[in-house]
Amino acid sequence: MNRALPLALVALLSLAPVAQAQIALPTDVAPSCTVSQCEFASWFVGGTVTPGGVVTPANGIVFPPTSNTACDFYKWSSHMFLWLTSPTQNTLILDSPIVFDVSAPNSQGQRAFMANTGNGEAKGNKFALRDEKPIGVDSTGQAGGNAVLISQKGSLVYYGVHANDVFAWFLTGQKSGQIPVMTFPMNAPEIAAVALYAGAKGKTTLLDLQAMTMEMKSSWVDATTVDATQFITIMAEVPNYVKTSATQWTPYGTIQKKLALVGLHVVGTVNGHPEMVWATFEHVSNAPNNGYYYNPTTGGVANVPYNSAGNWTFMQSGGSQTGANTELMNVDTNGNIVAKGANPIGPSNTFRVNPWGSAGNTSSSADNNTDILSLNVDVLSQLANQDVRRNYVLVGALWTADGSIPTDGSSTAMRGSLELANTTMETYHQDMNCFACHKVPSGSSSFDAGALSHIYSQLQPLQLQKPPVPSK
Repeated sequence: MNRALPLALVALLSLAPVAQAQIALPTDVAPSCTVSQCEFASWFVGGTVTPGGVVTPANGIVFPPTSNTACDFYKWSSHMFLWLTSPTQNTLILDSPIVFDVSAPNSQGQRAFMANTGNGEAKGNKFALRDEKPIGVDSTGQAGGNAVLISQKGSLVYYGVHANDVFAWFLTGQKSGQIPVMTFPMNAPEIAAVALYAGAKGKTTLLDLQAMTMEMKSSWVDATTVDATQFITIMAEVPNYVKTSATQWTPYGTIQKKLALVGLHVVGTVNGHPEMVWATFEHVSNAPNNGYYYNPTTGGVANVPYNSAGNWTFMQSGGSQTGANTELMNVDTNGNIVAKGANPIGPSNTFRVNPWGSAGNTSSSADNNTDILSLNVDVLSQLANQDVRRNYVLVGALWTADGSIPTDGSSTAMRGSLELANTTMETYHQDMNCFACHKVPSGSSSFDAGALSHIYSQLQPLQLQKPPVPSK
């Protein structure tokens, strides 16, 4: 395949459609991680790439557990993103009955699976809202301190938490004592046990068994504040706020909004890897990259300097790194959005400290950066021109070589994007990767699903109905 980007794609990634800046991918990146046209077409239903075409989930069951490369994990990540954002009926796979939304914790710290109707209506997407309880901080507060992010156009960033049905049925069977495995299913027999349990409870078909167990976190802005034609969109019910003062917004019920996707964490097991693969994606207009290095086709190492020119969703045009990524407000225990210090509630400047999940402006990151850039070039150039998914890039992914889970976030077994963060979800904690929080307690010699997933211990099993009595 010709590694130079098609002119149409160069224009898409470099120019600013409707005043939106874009992360420009280098056009001369070395082809270190590629997906052939034949393989890419096989991801699509029917084996043909079509605009907005439906993609099948990557098959984690047959993923090579040991003889794998970093590229295998990155391709799994991109494949899964395209599947989750595929259209189905009036919505996305992410919003279909295959995937559950996860509620915010109630006063007892319990979360619940919320079934999606699959019809694309806002009432089916109560992002992180408690059932008949006050709004939880999950909906607008980030992990690690409940920081609030507001776009340059004044939109709050809203967060949704999701899990696929294999995750839900595994959890239900495990917590009822019917599935004895404590780690997330990581091979064919363990996935078969989930299917057997679900079938015994009346769920005869799990359409995404090959996806294995997955959880996702999504970030969104009000679609009226961006060019919605350039974004994946959804209808949702989100918290509403009264602007009580310049330094406090008070929750006041909910409101239905059309939301535009700005970020998506894609997390799931593959064969031999119960620690899960932790990948993240962002819209190309979110925020500028710090300087970074990559390997060009001409050899050596090339540098891309920091450049904030343009009109970004989370950075003012030409904004400086100095003073950026500063938390200006957060969510308090009552659900109010409150300013920190004397700062008013409002937009703050954001940039990506570690582009492609590797230490920013360090030439030693060139190889990993090149793998991710190379794959992004292949994926984006092969998607149809009218496919809105061309506006999203893989930022990076993280896993371990031996399937272990680090205890301190700095295990020598970690592989991939070791400085991975999403500018819309870990805006103010970009110095920590996923395993800094999702880990085994120090001193533990083993782990279970609840130690790895922050929602697992809190989630209540599915409320099962008794199977229908067969007619005589």
